[in-house]
Amino acid sequence: MLVLGGFTYWAMQERKFAVEQKQLAEEQTKLAKEESERAENEKNKAISATERAEMERQNAERSAKEALWAKAQSDSARKYAVFLQILAEEQSIIAKQEAEKAKKEKERADKEKEIAEKEKERAELATDSANTLNYLTLARTLALKAQNSYEDPTINLLLAYQAYKFNKEYGGIERNPDIYNALRFSLEANKRSNVLEISEDLLISFIVSNRILLIHTINNDLIYYDVKNRDIQGNKNCLKQKFRSTPLIFCQRSIWLLDLKTELRYWSS
Repeated sequence: MLVLGGFTYWAMQERKFAVEQKQLAEEQTKLAKEESERAENEKNKAISATERAEMERQNAERSAKEALWAKAQSDSARKYAVFLQILAEEQSIIAKQEAEKAKKEKERADKEKEIAEKEKERAELATDSANTLNYLTLARTLALKAQNSYEDPTINLLLAYQAYKFNKEYGGIERNPDIYNALRFSLEANKRSNVLEISEDLLISFIVSNRILLIHTINNDLIYYDVKNRDIQGNKNCLKQKFRSTPLIFCQRSIWLLDLKTELRYWSS
């Protein structure tokens, strides 16, 4: 009970740490969202500056045309027209500078928005990691609880199975000892076994081929056991006459047996 209490305390600490990580991730998500909105506002300001620069450029061109018209009207207006033209050129230069500045502001806003989106993705990833840690911690806690004694032993099976599902779904260690012990304990509590049991005095030999365990018994029975699915695929008597034989030889789909009188027996599967 002291060891189990230590495990429970450790699980609670892990869960507390996971909750804190989740809260931190949520705060980072909020900050990333605010940065994204600010970047969008800066982008809109940059677009407005571009439009304003275009209007100023058009005004400058209009002023230049007016200057040319004034120059044609009278010689007295020529100098003034030249002045207006110079002024228009200066305004055009300023407008181009403003346009270039607006372009740079837009690029900076786009870059800030991209950074904000990456921060948001990083925050979401941190949230997912926190959730994963929560479920793996929960899986271990359930596995430990599955090793307790209950009045109804099916509770052990339910707890162990749920711990196994959480551990598998959220990328836990495949051969987790806590999960294994929980499954083994729950099977024993319910008097179940996934092991093929054959009395030693009946066993002559066996062969493993891929995932099939082929067992030869003293009664000349051949038992096909699927190791992966843990079930018997077939149980066949290879010969009508029963005899004691040496270990069997498996060759593709044929089986050879040598009895104690050194007579070779053949049986095809």
